[in-house]
Amino acid sequence: MEELDNPTNMRVIVSKLPYKFIERWKVLAFKIQERSQRRVRFKDLVDFVDEQAKILADPLFGDLQGSAAEAKSRNVLQMEKDTRSERIKGSIFATSVATSTEEDNCKPLTVNSRTSSNVAFMKPCLFCKKDHSLLECHQIAEKAHKDKVDFIWKSGLCFGCLVKGHVSKDCKKRMTCQTCSERHPSLLHIHRLDNVSNHARAESQEVARSDNTVVSSALVSIDQETTTCEGAGDRCVLAILPVYIKAKTGSKLVKTYAFVDPGSSATFCTDSLARQLNLQGKGAQLVLTTMSSTEQVKSSLLRDLEVCGIKEDKFISLKKVFTQKSIPVTKDHIPLQKDIEKWPHLLEVELPCIAAEIGLLIGNDVYEAFEPWKVIHSQNNGPYAVKTVLGWTINGPLKEQEDSVPEDGEQHQVTINRIAVETVERLLIQQYNADFPEHCYSDKLEMSKDKPFISSVSSSIHHAEGHYYINLPTKTSLVSLPNNKYAAVQRAINLKKRLTKKTEFHQEYTDCISDLLNKGYAVKVPETQLSWQEDRVWYILHHGVYHPQKKKLLVVFDCDASFYGTSINNESLQGPDITSSLIGVLTRFRQEHVAMMADIEAMYHQVRVPEEDTDLLRLLWWSNRDLTQEMVDYKMVVHIFGTTSAASCANFALRRAAEENRTAATTRAVETVLRNFYVDDCLKSVSGDSEAIALGKDLMSLCTSRGFHLTKMD
Repeated sequence: MEELDNPTNMRVIVSKLPYKFIERWKVLAFKIQERSQRRVRFKDLVDFVDEQAKILADPLFGDLQGSAAEAKSRNVLQMEKDTRSERIKGSIFATSVATSTEEDNCKPLTVNSRTSSNVAFMKPCLFCKKDHSLLECHQIAEKAHKDKVDFIWKSGLCFGCLVKGHVSKDCKKRMTCQTCSERHPSLLHIHRLDNVSNHARAESQEVARSDNTVVSSALVSIDQETTTCEGAGDRCVLAILPVYIKAKTGSKLVKTYAFVDPGSSATFCTDSLARQLNLQGKGAQLVLTTMSSTEQVKSSLLRDLEVCGIKEDKFISLKKVFTQKSIPVTKDHIPLQKDIEKWPHLLEVELPCIAAEIGLLIGNDVYEAFEPWKVIHSQNNGPYAVKTVLGWTINGPLKEQEDSVPEDGEQHQVTINRIAVETVERLLIQQYNADFPEHCYSDKLEMSKDKPFISSVSSSIHHAEGHYYINLPTKTSLVSLPNNKYAAVQRAINLKKRLTKKTEFHQEYTDCISDLLNKGYAVKVPETQLSWQEDRVWYILHHGVYHPQKKKLLVVFDCDASFYGTSINNESLQGPDITSSLIGVLTRFRQEHVAMMADIEAMYHQVRVPEEDTDLLRLLWWSNRDLTQEMVDYKMVVHIFGTTSAASCANFALRRAAEENRTAATTRAVETVLRNFYVDDCLKSVSGDSEAIALGKDLMSLCTSRGFHLTKMD
């Protein structure tokens, strides 16, 4: 509470209150200081907020507004009634296709002359300063939604009625959108692809198949009104050519058109083509997901087909072909020989015409079909031709310009394809690695950003006197730190004041420090080492906090506290997160009937720090618990909770203990340490009581041999 009474902290809290509360608080704070001759405290702020909350929650007068607010609300309502404008038709597509013609004519906005001056619909426009209202402004209408929101917010307007003086959550007169009839201004309507005159329809497909393959597909079909399409359509053609297709083991040849699509990573054929080949593929379930719904349809997977150009003699293999009801292109996209002959540079190109549908889409998984044997470049803004193993393909504006001019009311259909294939095995591996990161433990150790940490820890770790010793993994071997003893002294002086005032706090704090000294986790610095040694000394600041559940005092080592722009954590390497995931540990914990649990006592403190690094973990304390004596230099000789590297060092040491005991300990005990510990907690399940007892003994033996003591075995 003392820290919360600090004026700086209180200012931060007050700044989060609503504006009108801040104004009231300033008046109250002044009155308290004038009448009581004291500075306001955090309790005063709590009482103030509590009182304001009760006032607003009053069932009779809590929502009562002044006459000014009512006048504004009436003006906004009048504006809504007087404002009439036609809907603006428009489309936004994630393609290069031109959008349909927009009708931007809106009826003029009628503004009540009695409207308050803070209403956003008065002339001139608040956005462009021209002689029209905000609703008539085309400039802001063309802005992105985020830009509109930013402008309204900076202008202090309500997002519900576009009037100044209140926020949207308090708005009583929300406007009705003239596009979707929702309760928001028309200016803030978001035009979605599936709501704009049915111009766009997008579908994404995901195939979950029994043969361990998933196919993801995005098929977009766009119906355009009065469009001048330059990407596809009547004037432009796609890479569609006639082919023969057959089963690899069969002899029946079927003619069809094939669309060679480099934007697809899978190959598809129509159901009718599969029937012509007398083929029945393996069943597959397609999950079709659109913007508004998700539905499942049946499909099939055909294997080992072969395709050949009409005038070619080489068959290429189609290893996997998925069936679909139709291929999302039309015959309008097929290049015709009569159109090819109109271009002199394409005289050598011959593209036979066959009586067939477009029954095949060849994706880039069939790379042979895309290899260019010969290219005829475009001339005079015309088409270009590519010779492949399947024959000639034509791309570009093949037909004459006048052929592409639509008549009034005529519609063109433009189709965009993007199909991707993913294997279930790969997706499962990604999911398992996310849920059970310990599975990719070796991969983590080899990540480039963690290599300095691994190199430092691996080279310094050694076992002596029953414990592992690991150097502090610093960013540089010769770390240089400023003398921060002055900051440590100041923190200790502040701590002393609190210890003096609170006897119980003093007793518990002293017990914590004494426990560190008695267990050998901290030692007094010899007088011969008190002199400053080449910038290799750093004092750890510490303070006490109470555990919220256990109500137990914890001494916190503030390793992030900086001095002259640096700290011990700034100079340390964090290391990889090699802790077994909690999800994985809990899932394995439920495998068997008999549960067993254990805890490593003071896990971080069981990993020692070599003598040359202990001066980086110095701290100040009073000898013999006597606050009247001079402070004494102590130093931690173990890794402490608070340093950025402690967790990785402790987990690295625990895993090293398991690896080094593979021959001495049982396989079950080693695997338990590697896979069933979440930090210092062991959660394991076995099939019987006798097995639990035996495993418990093996675990205790393994851990104790490297200084880790298991407690609370249950």
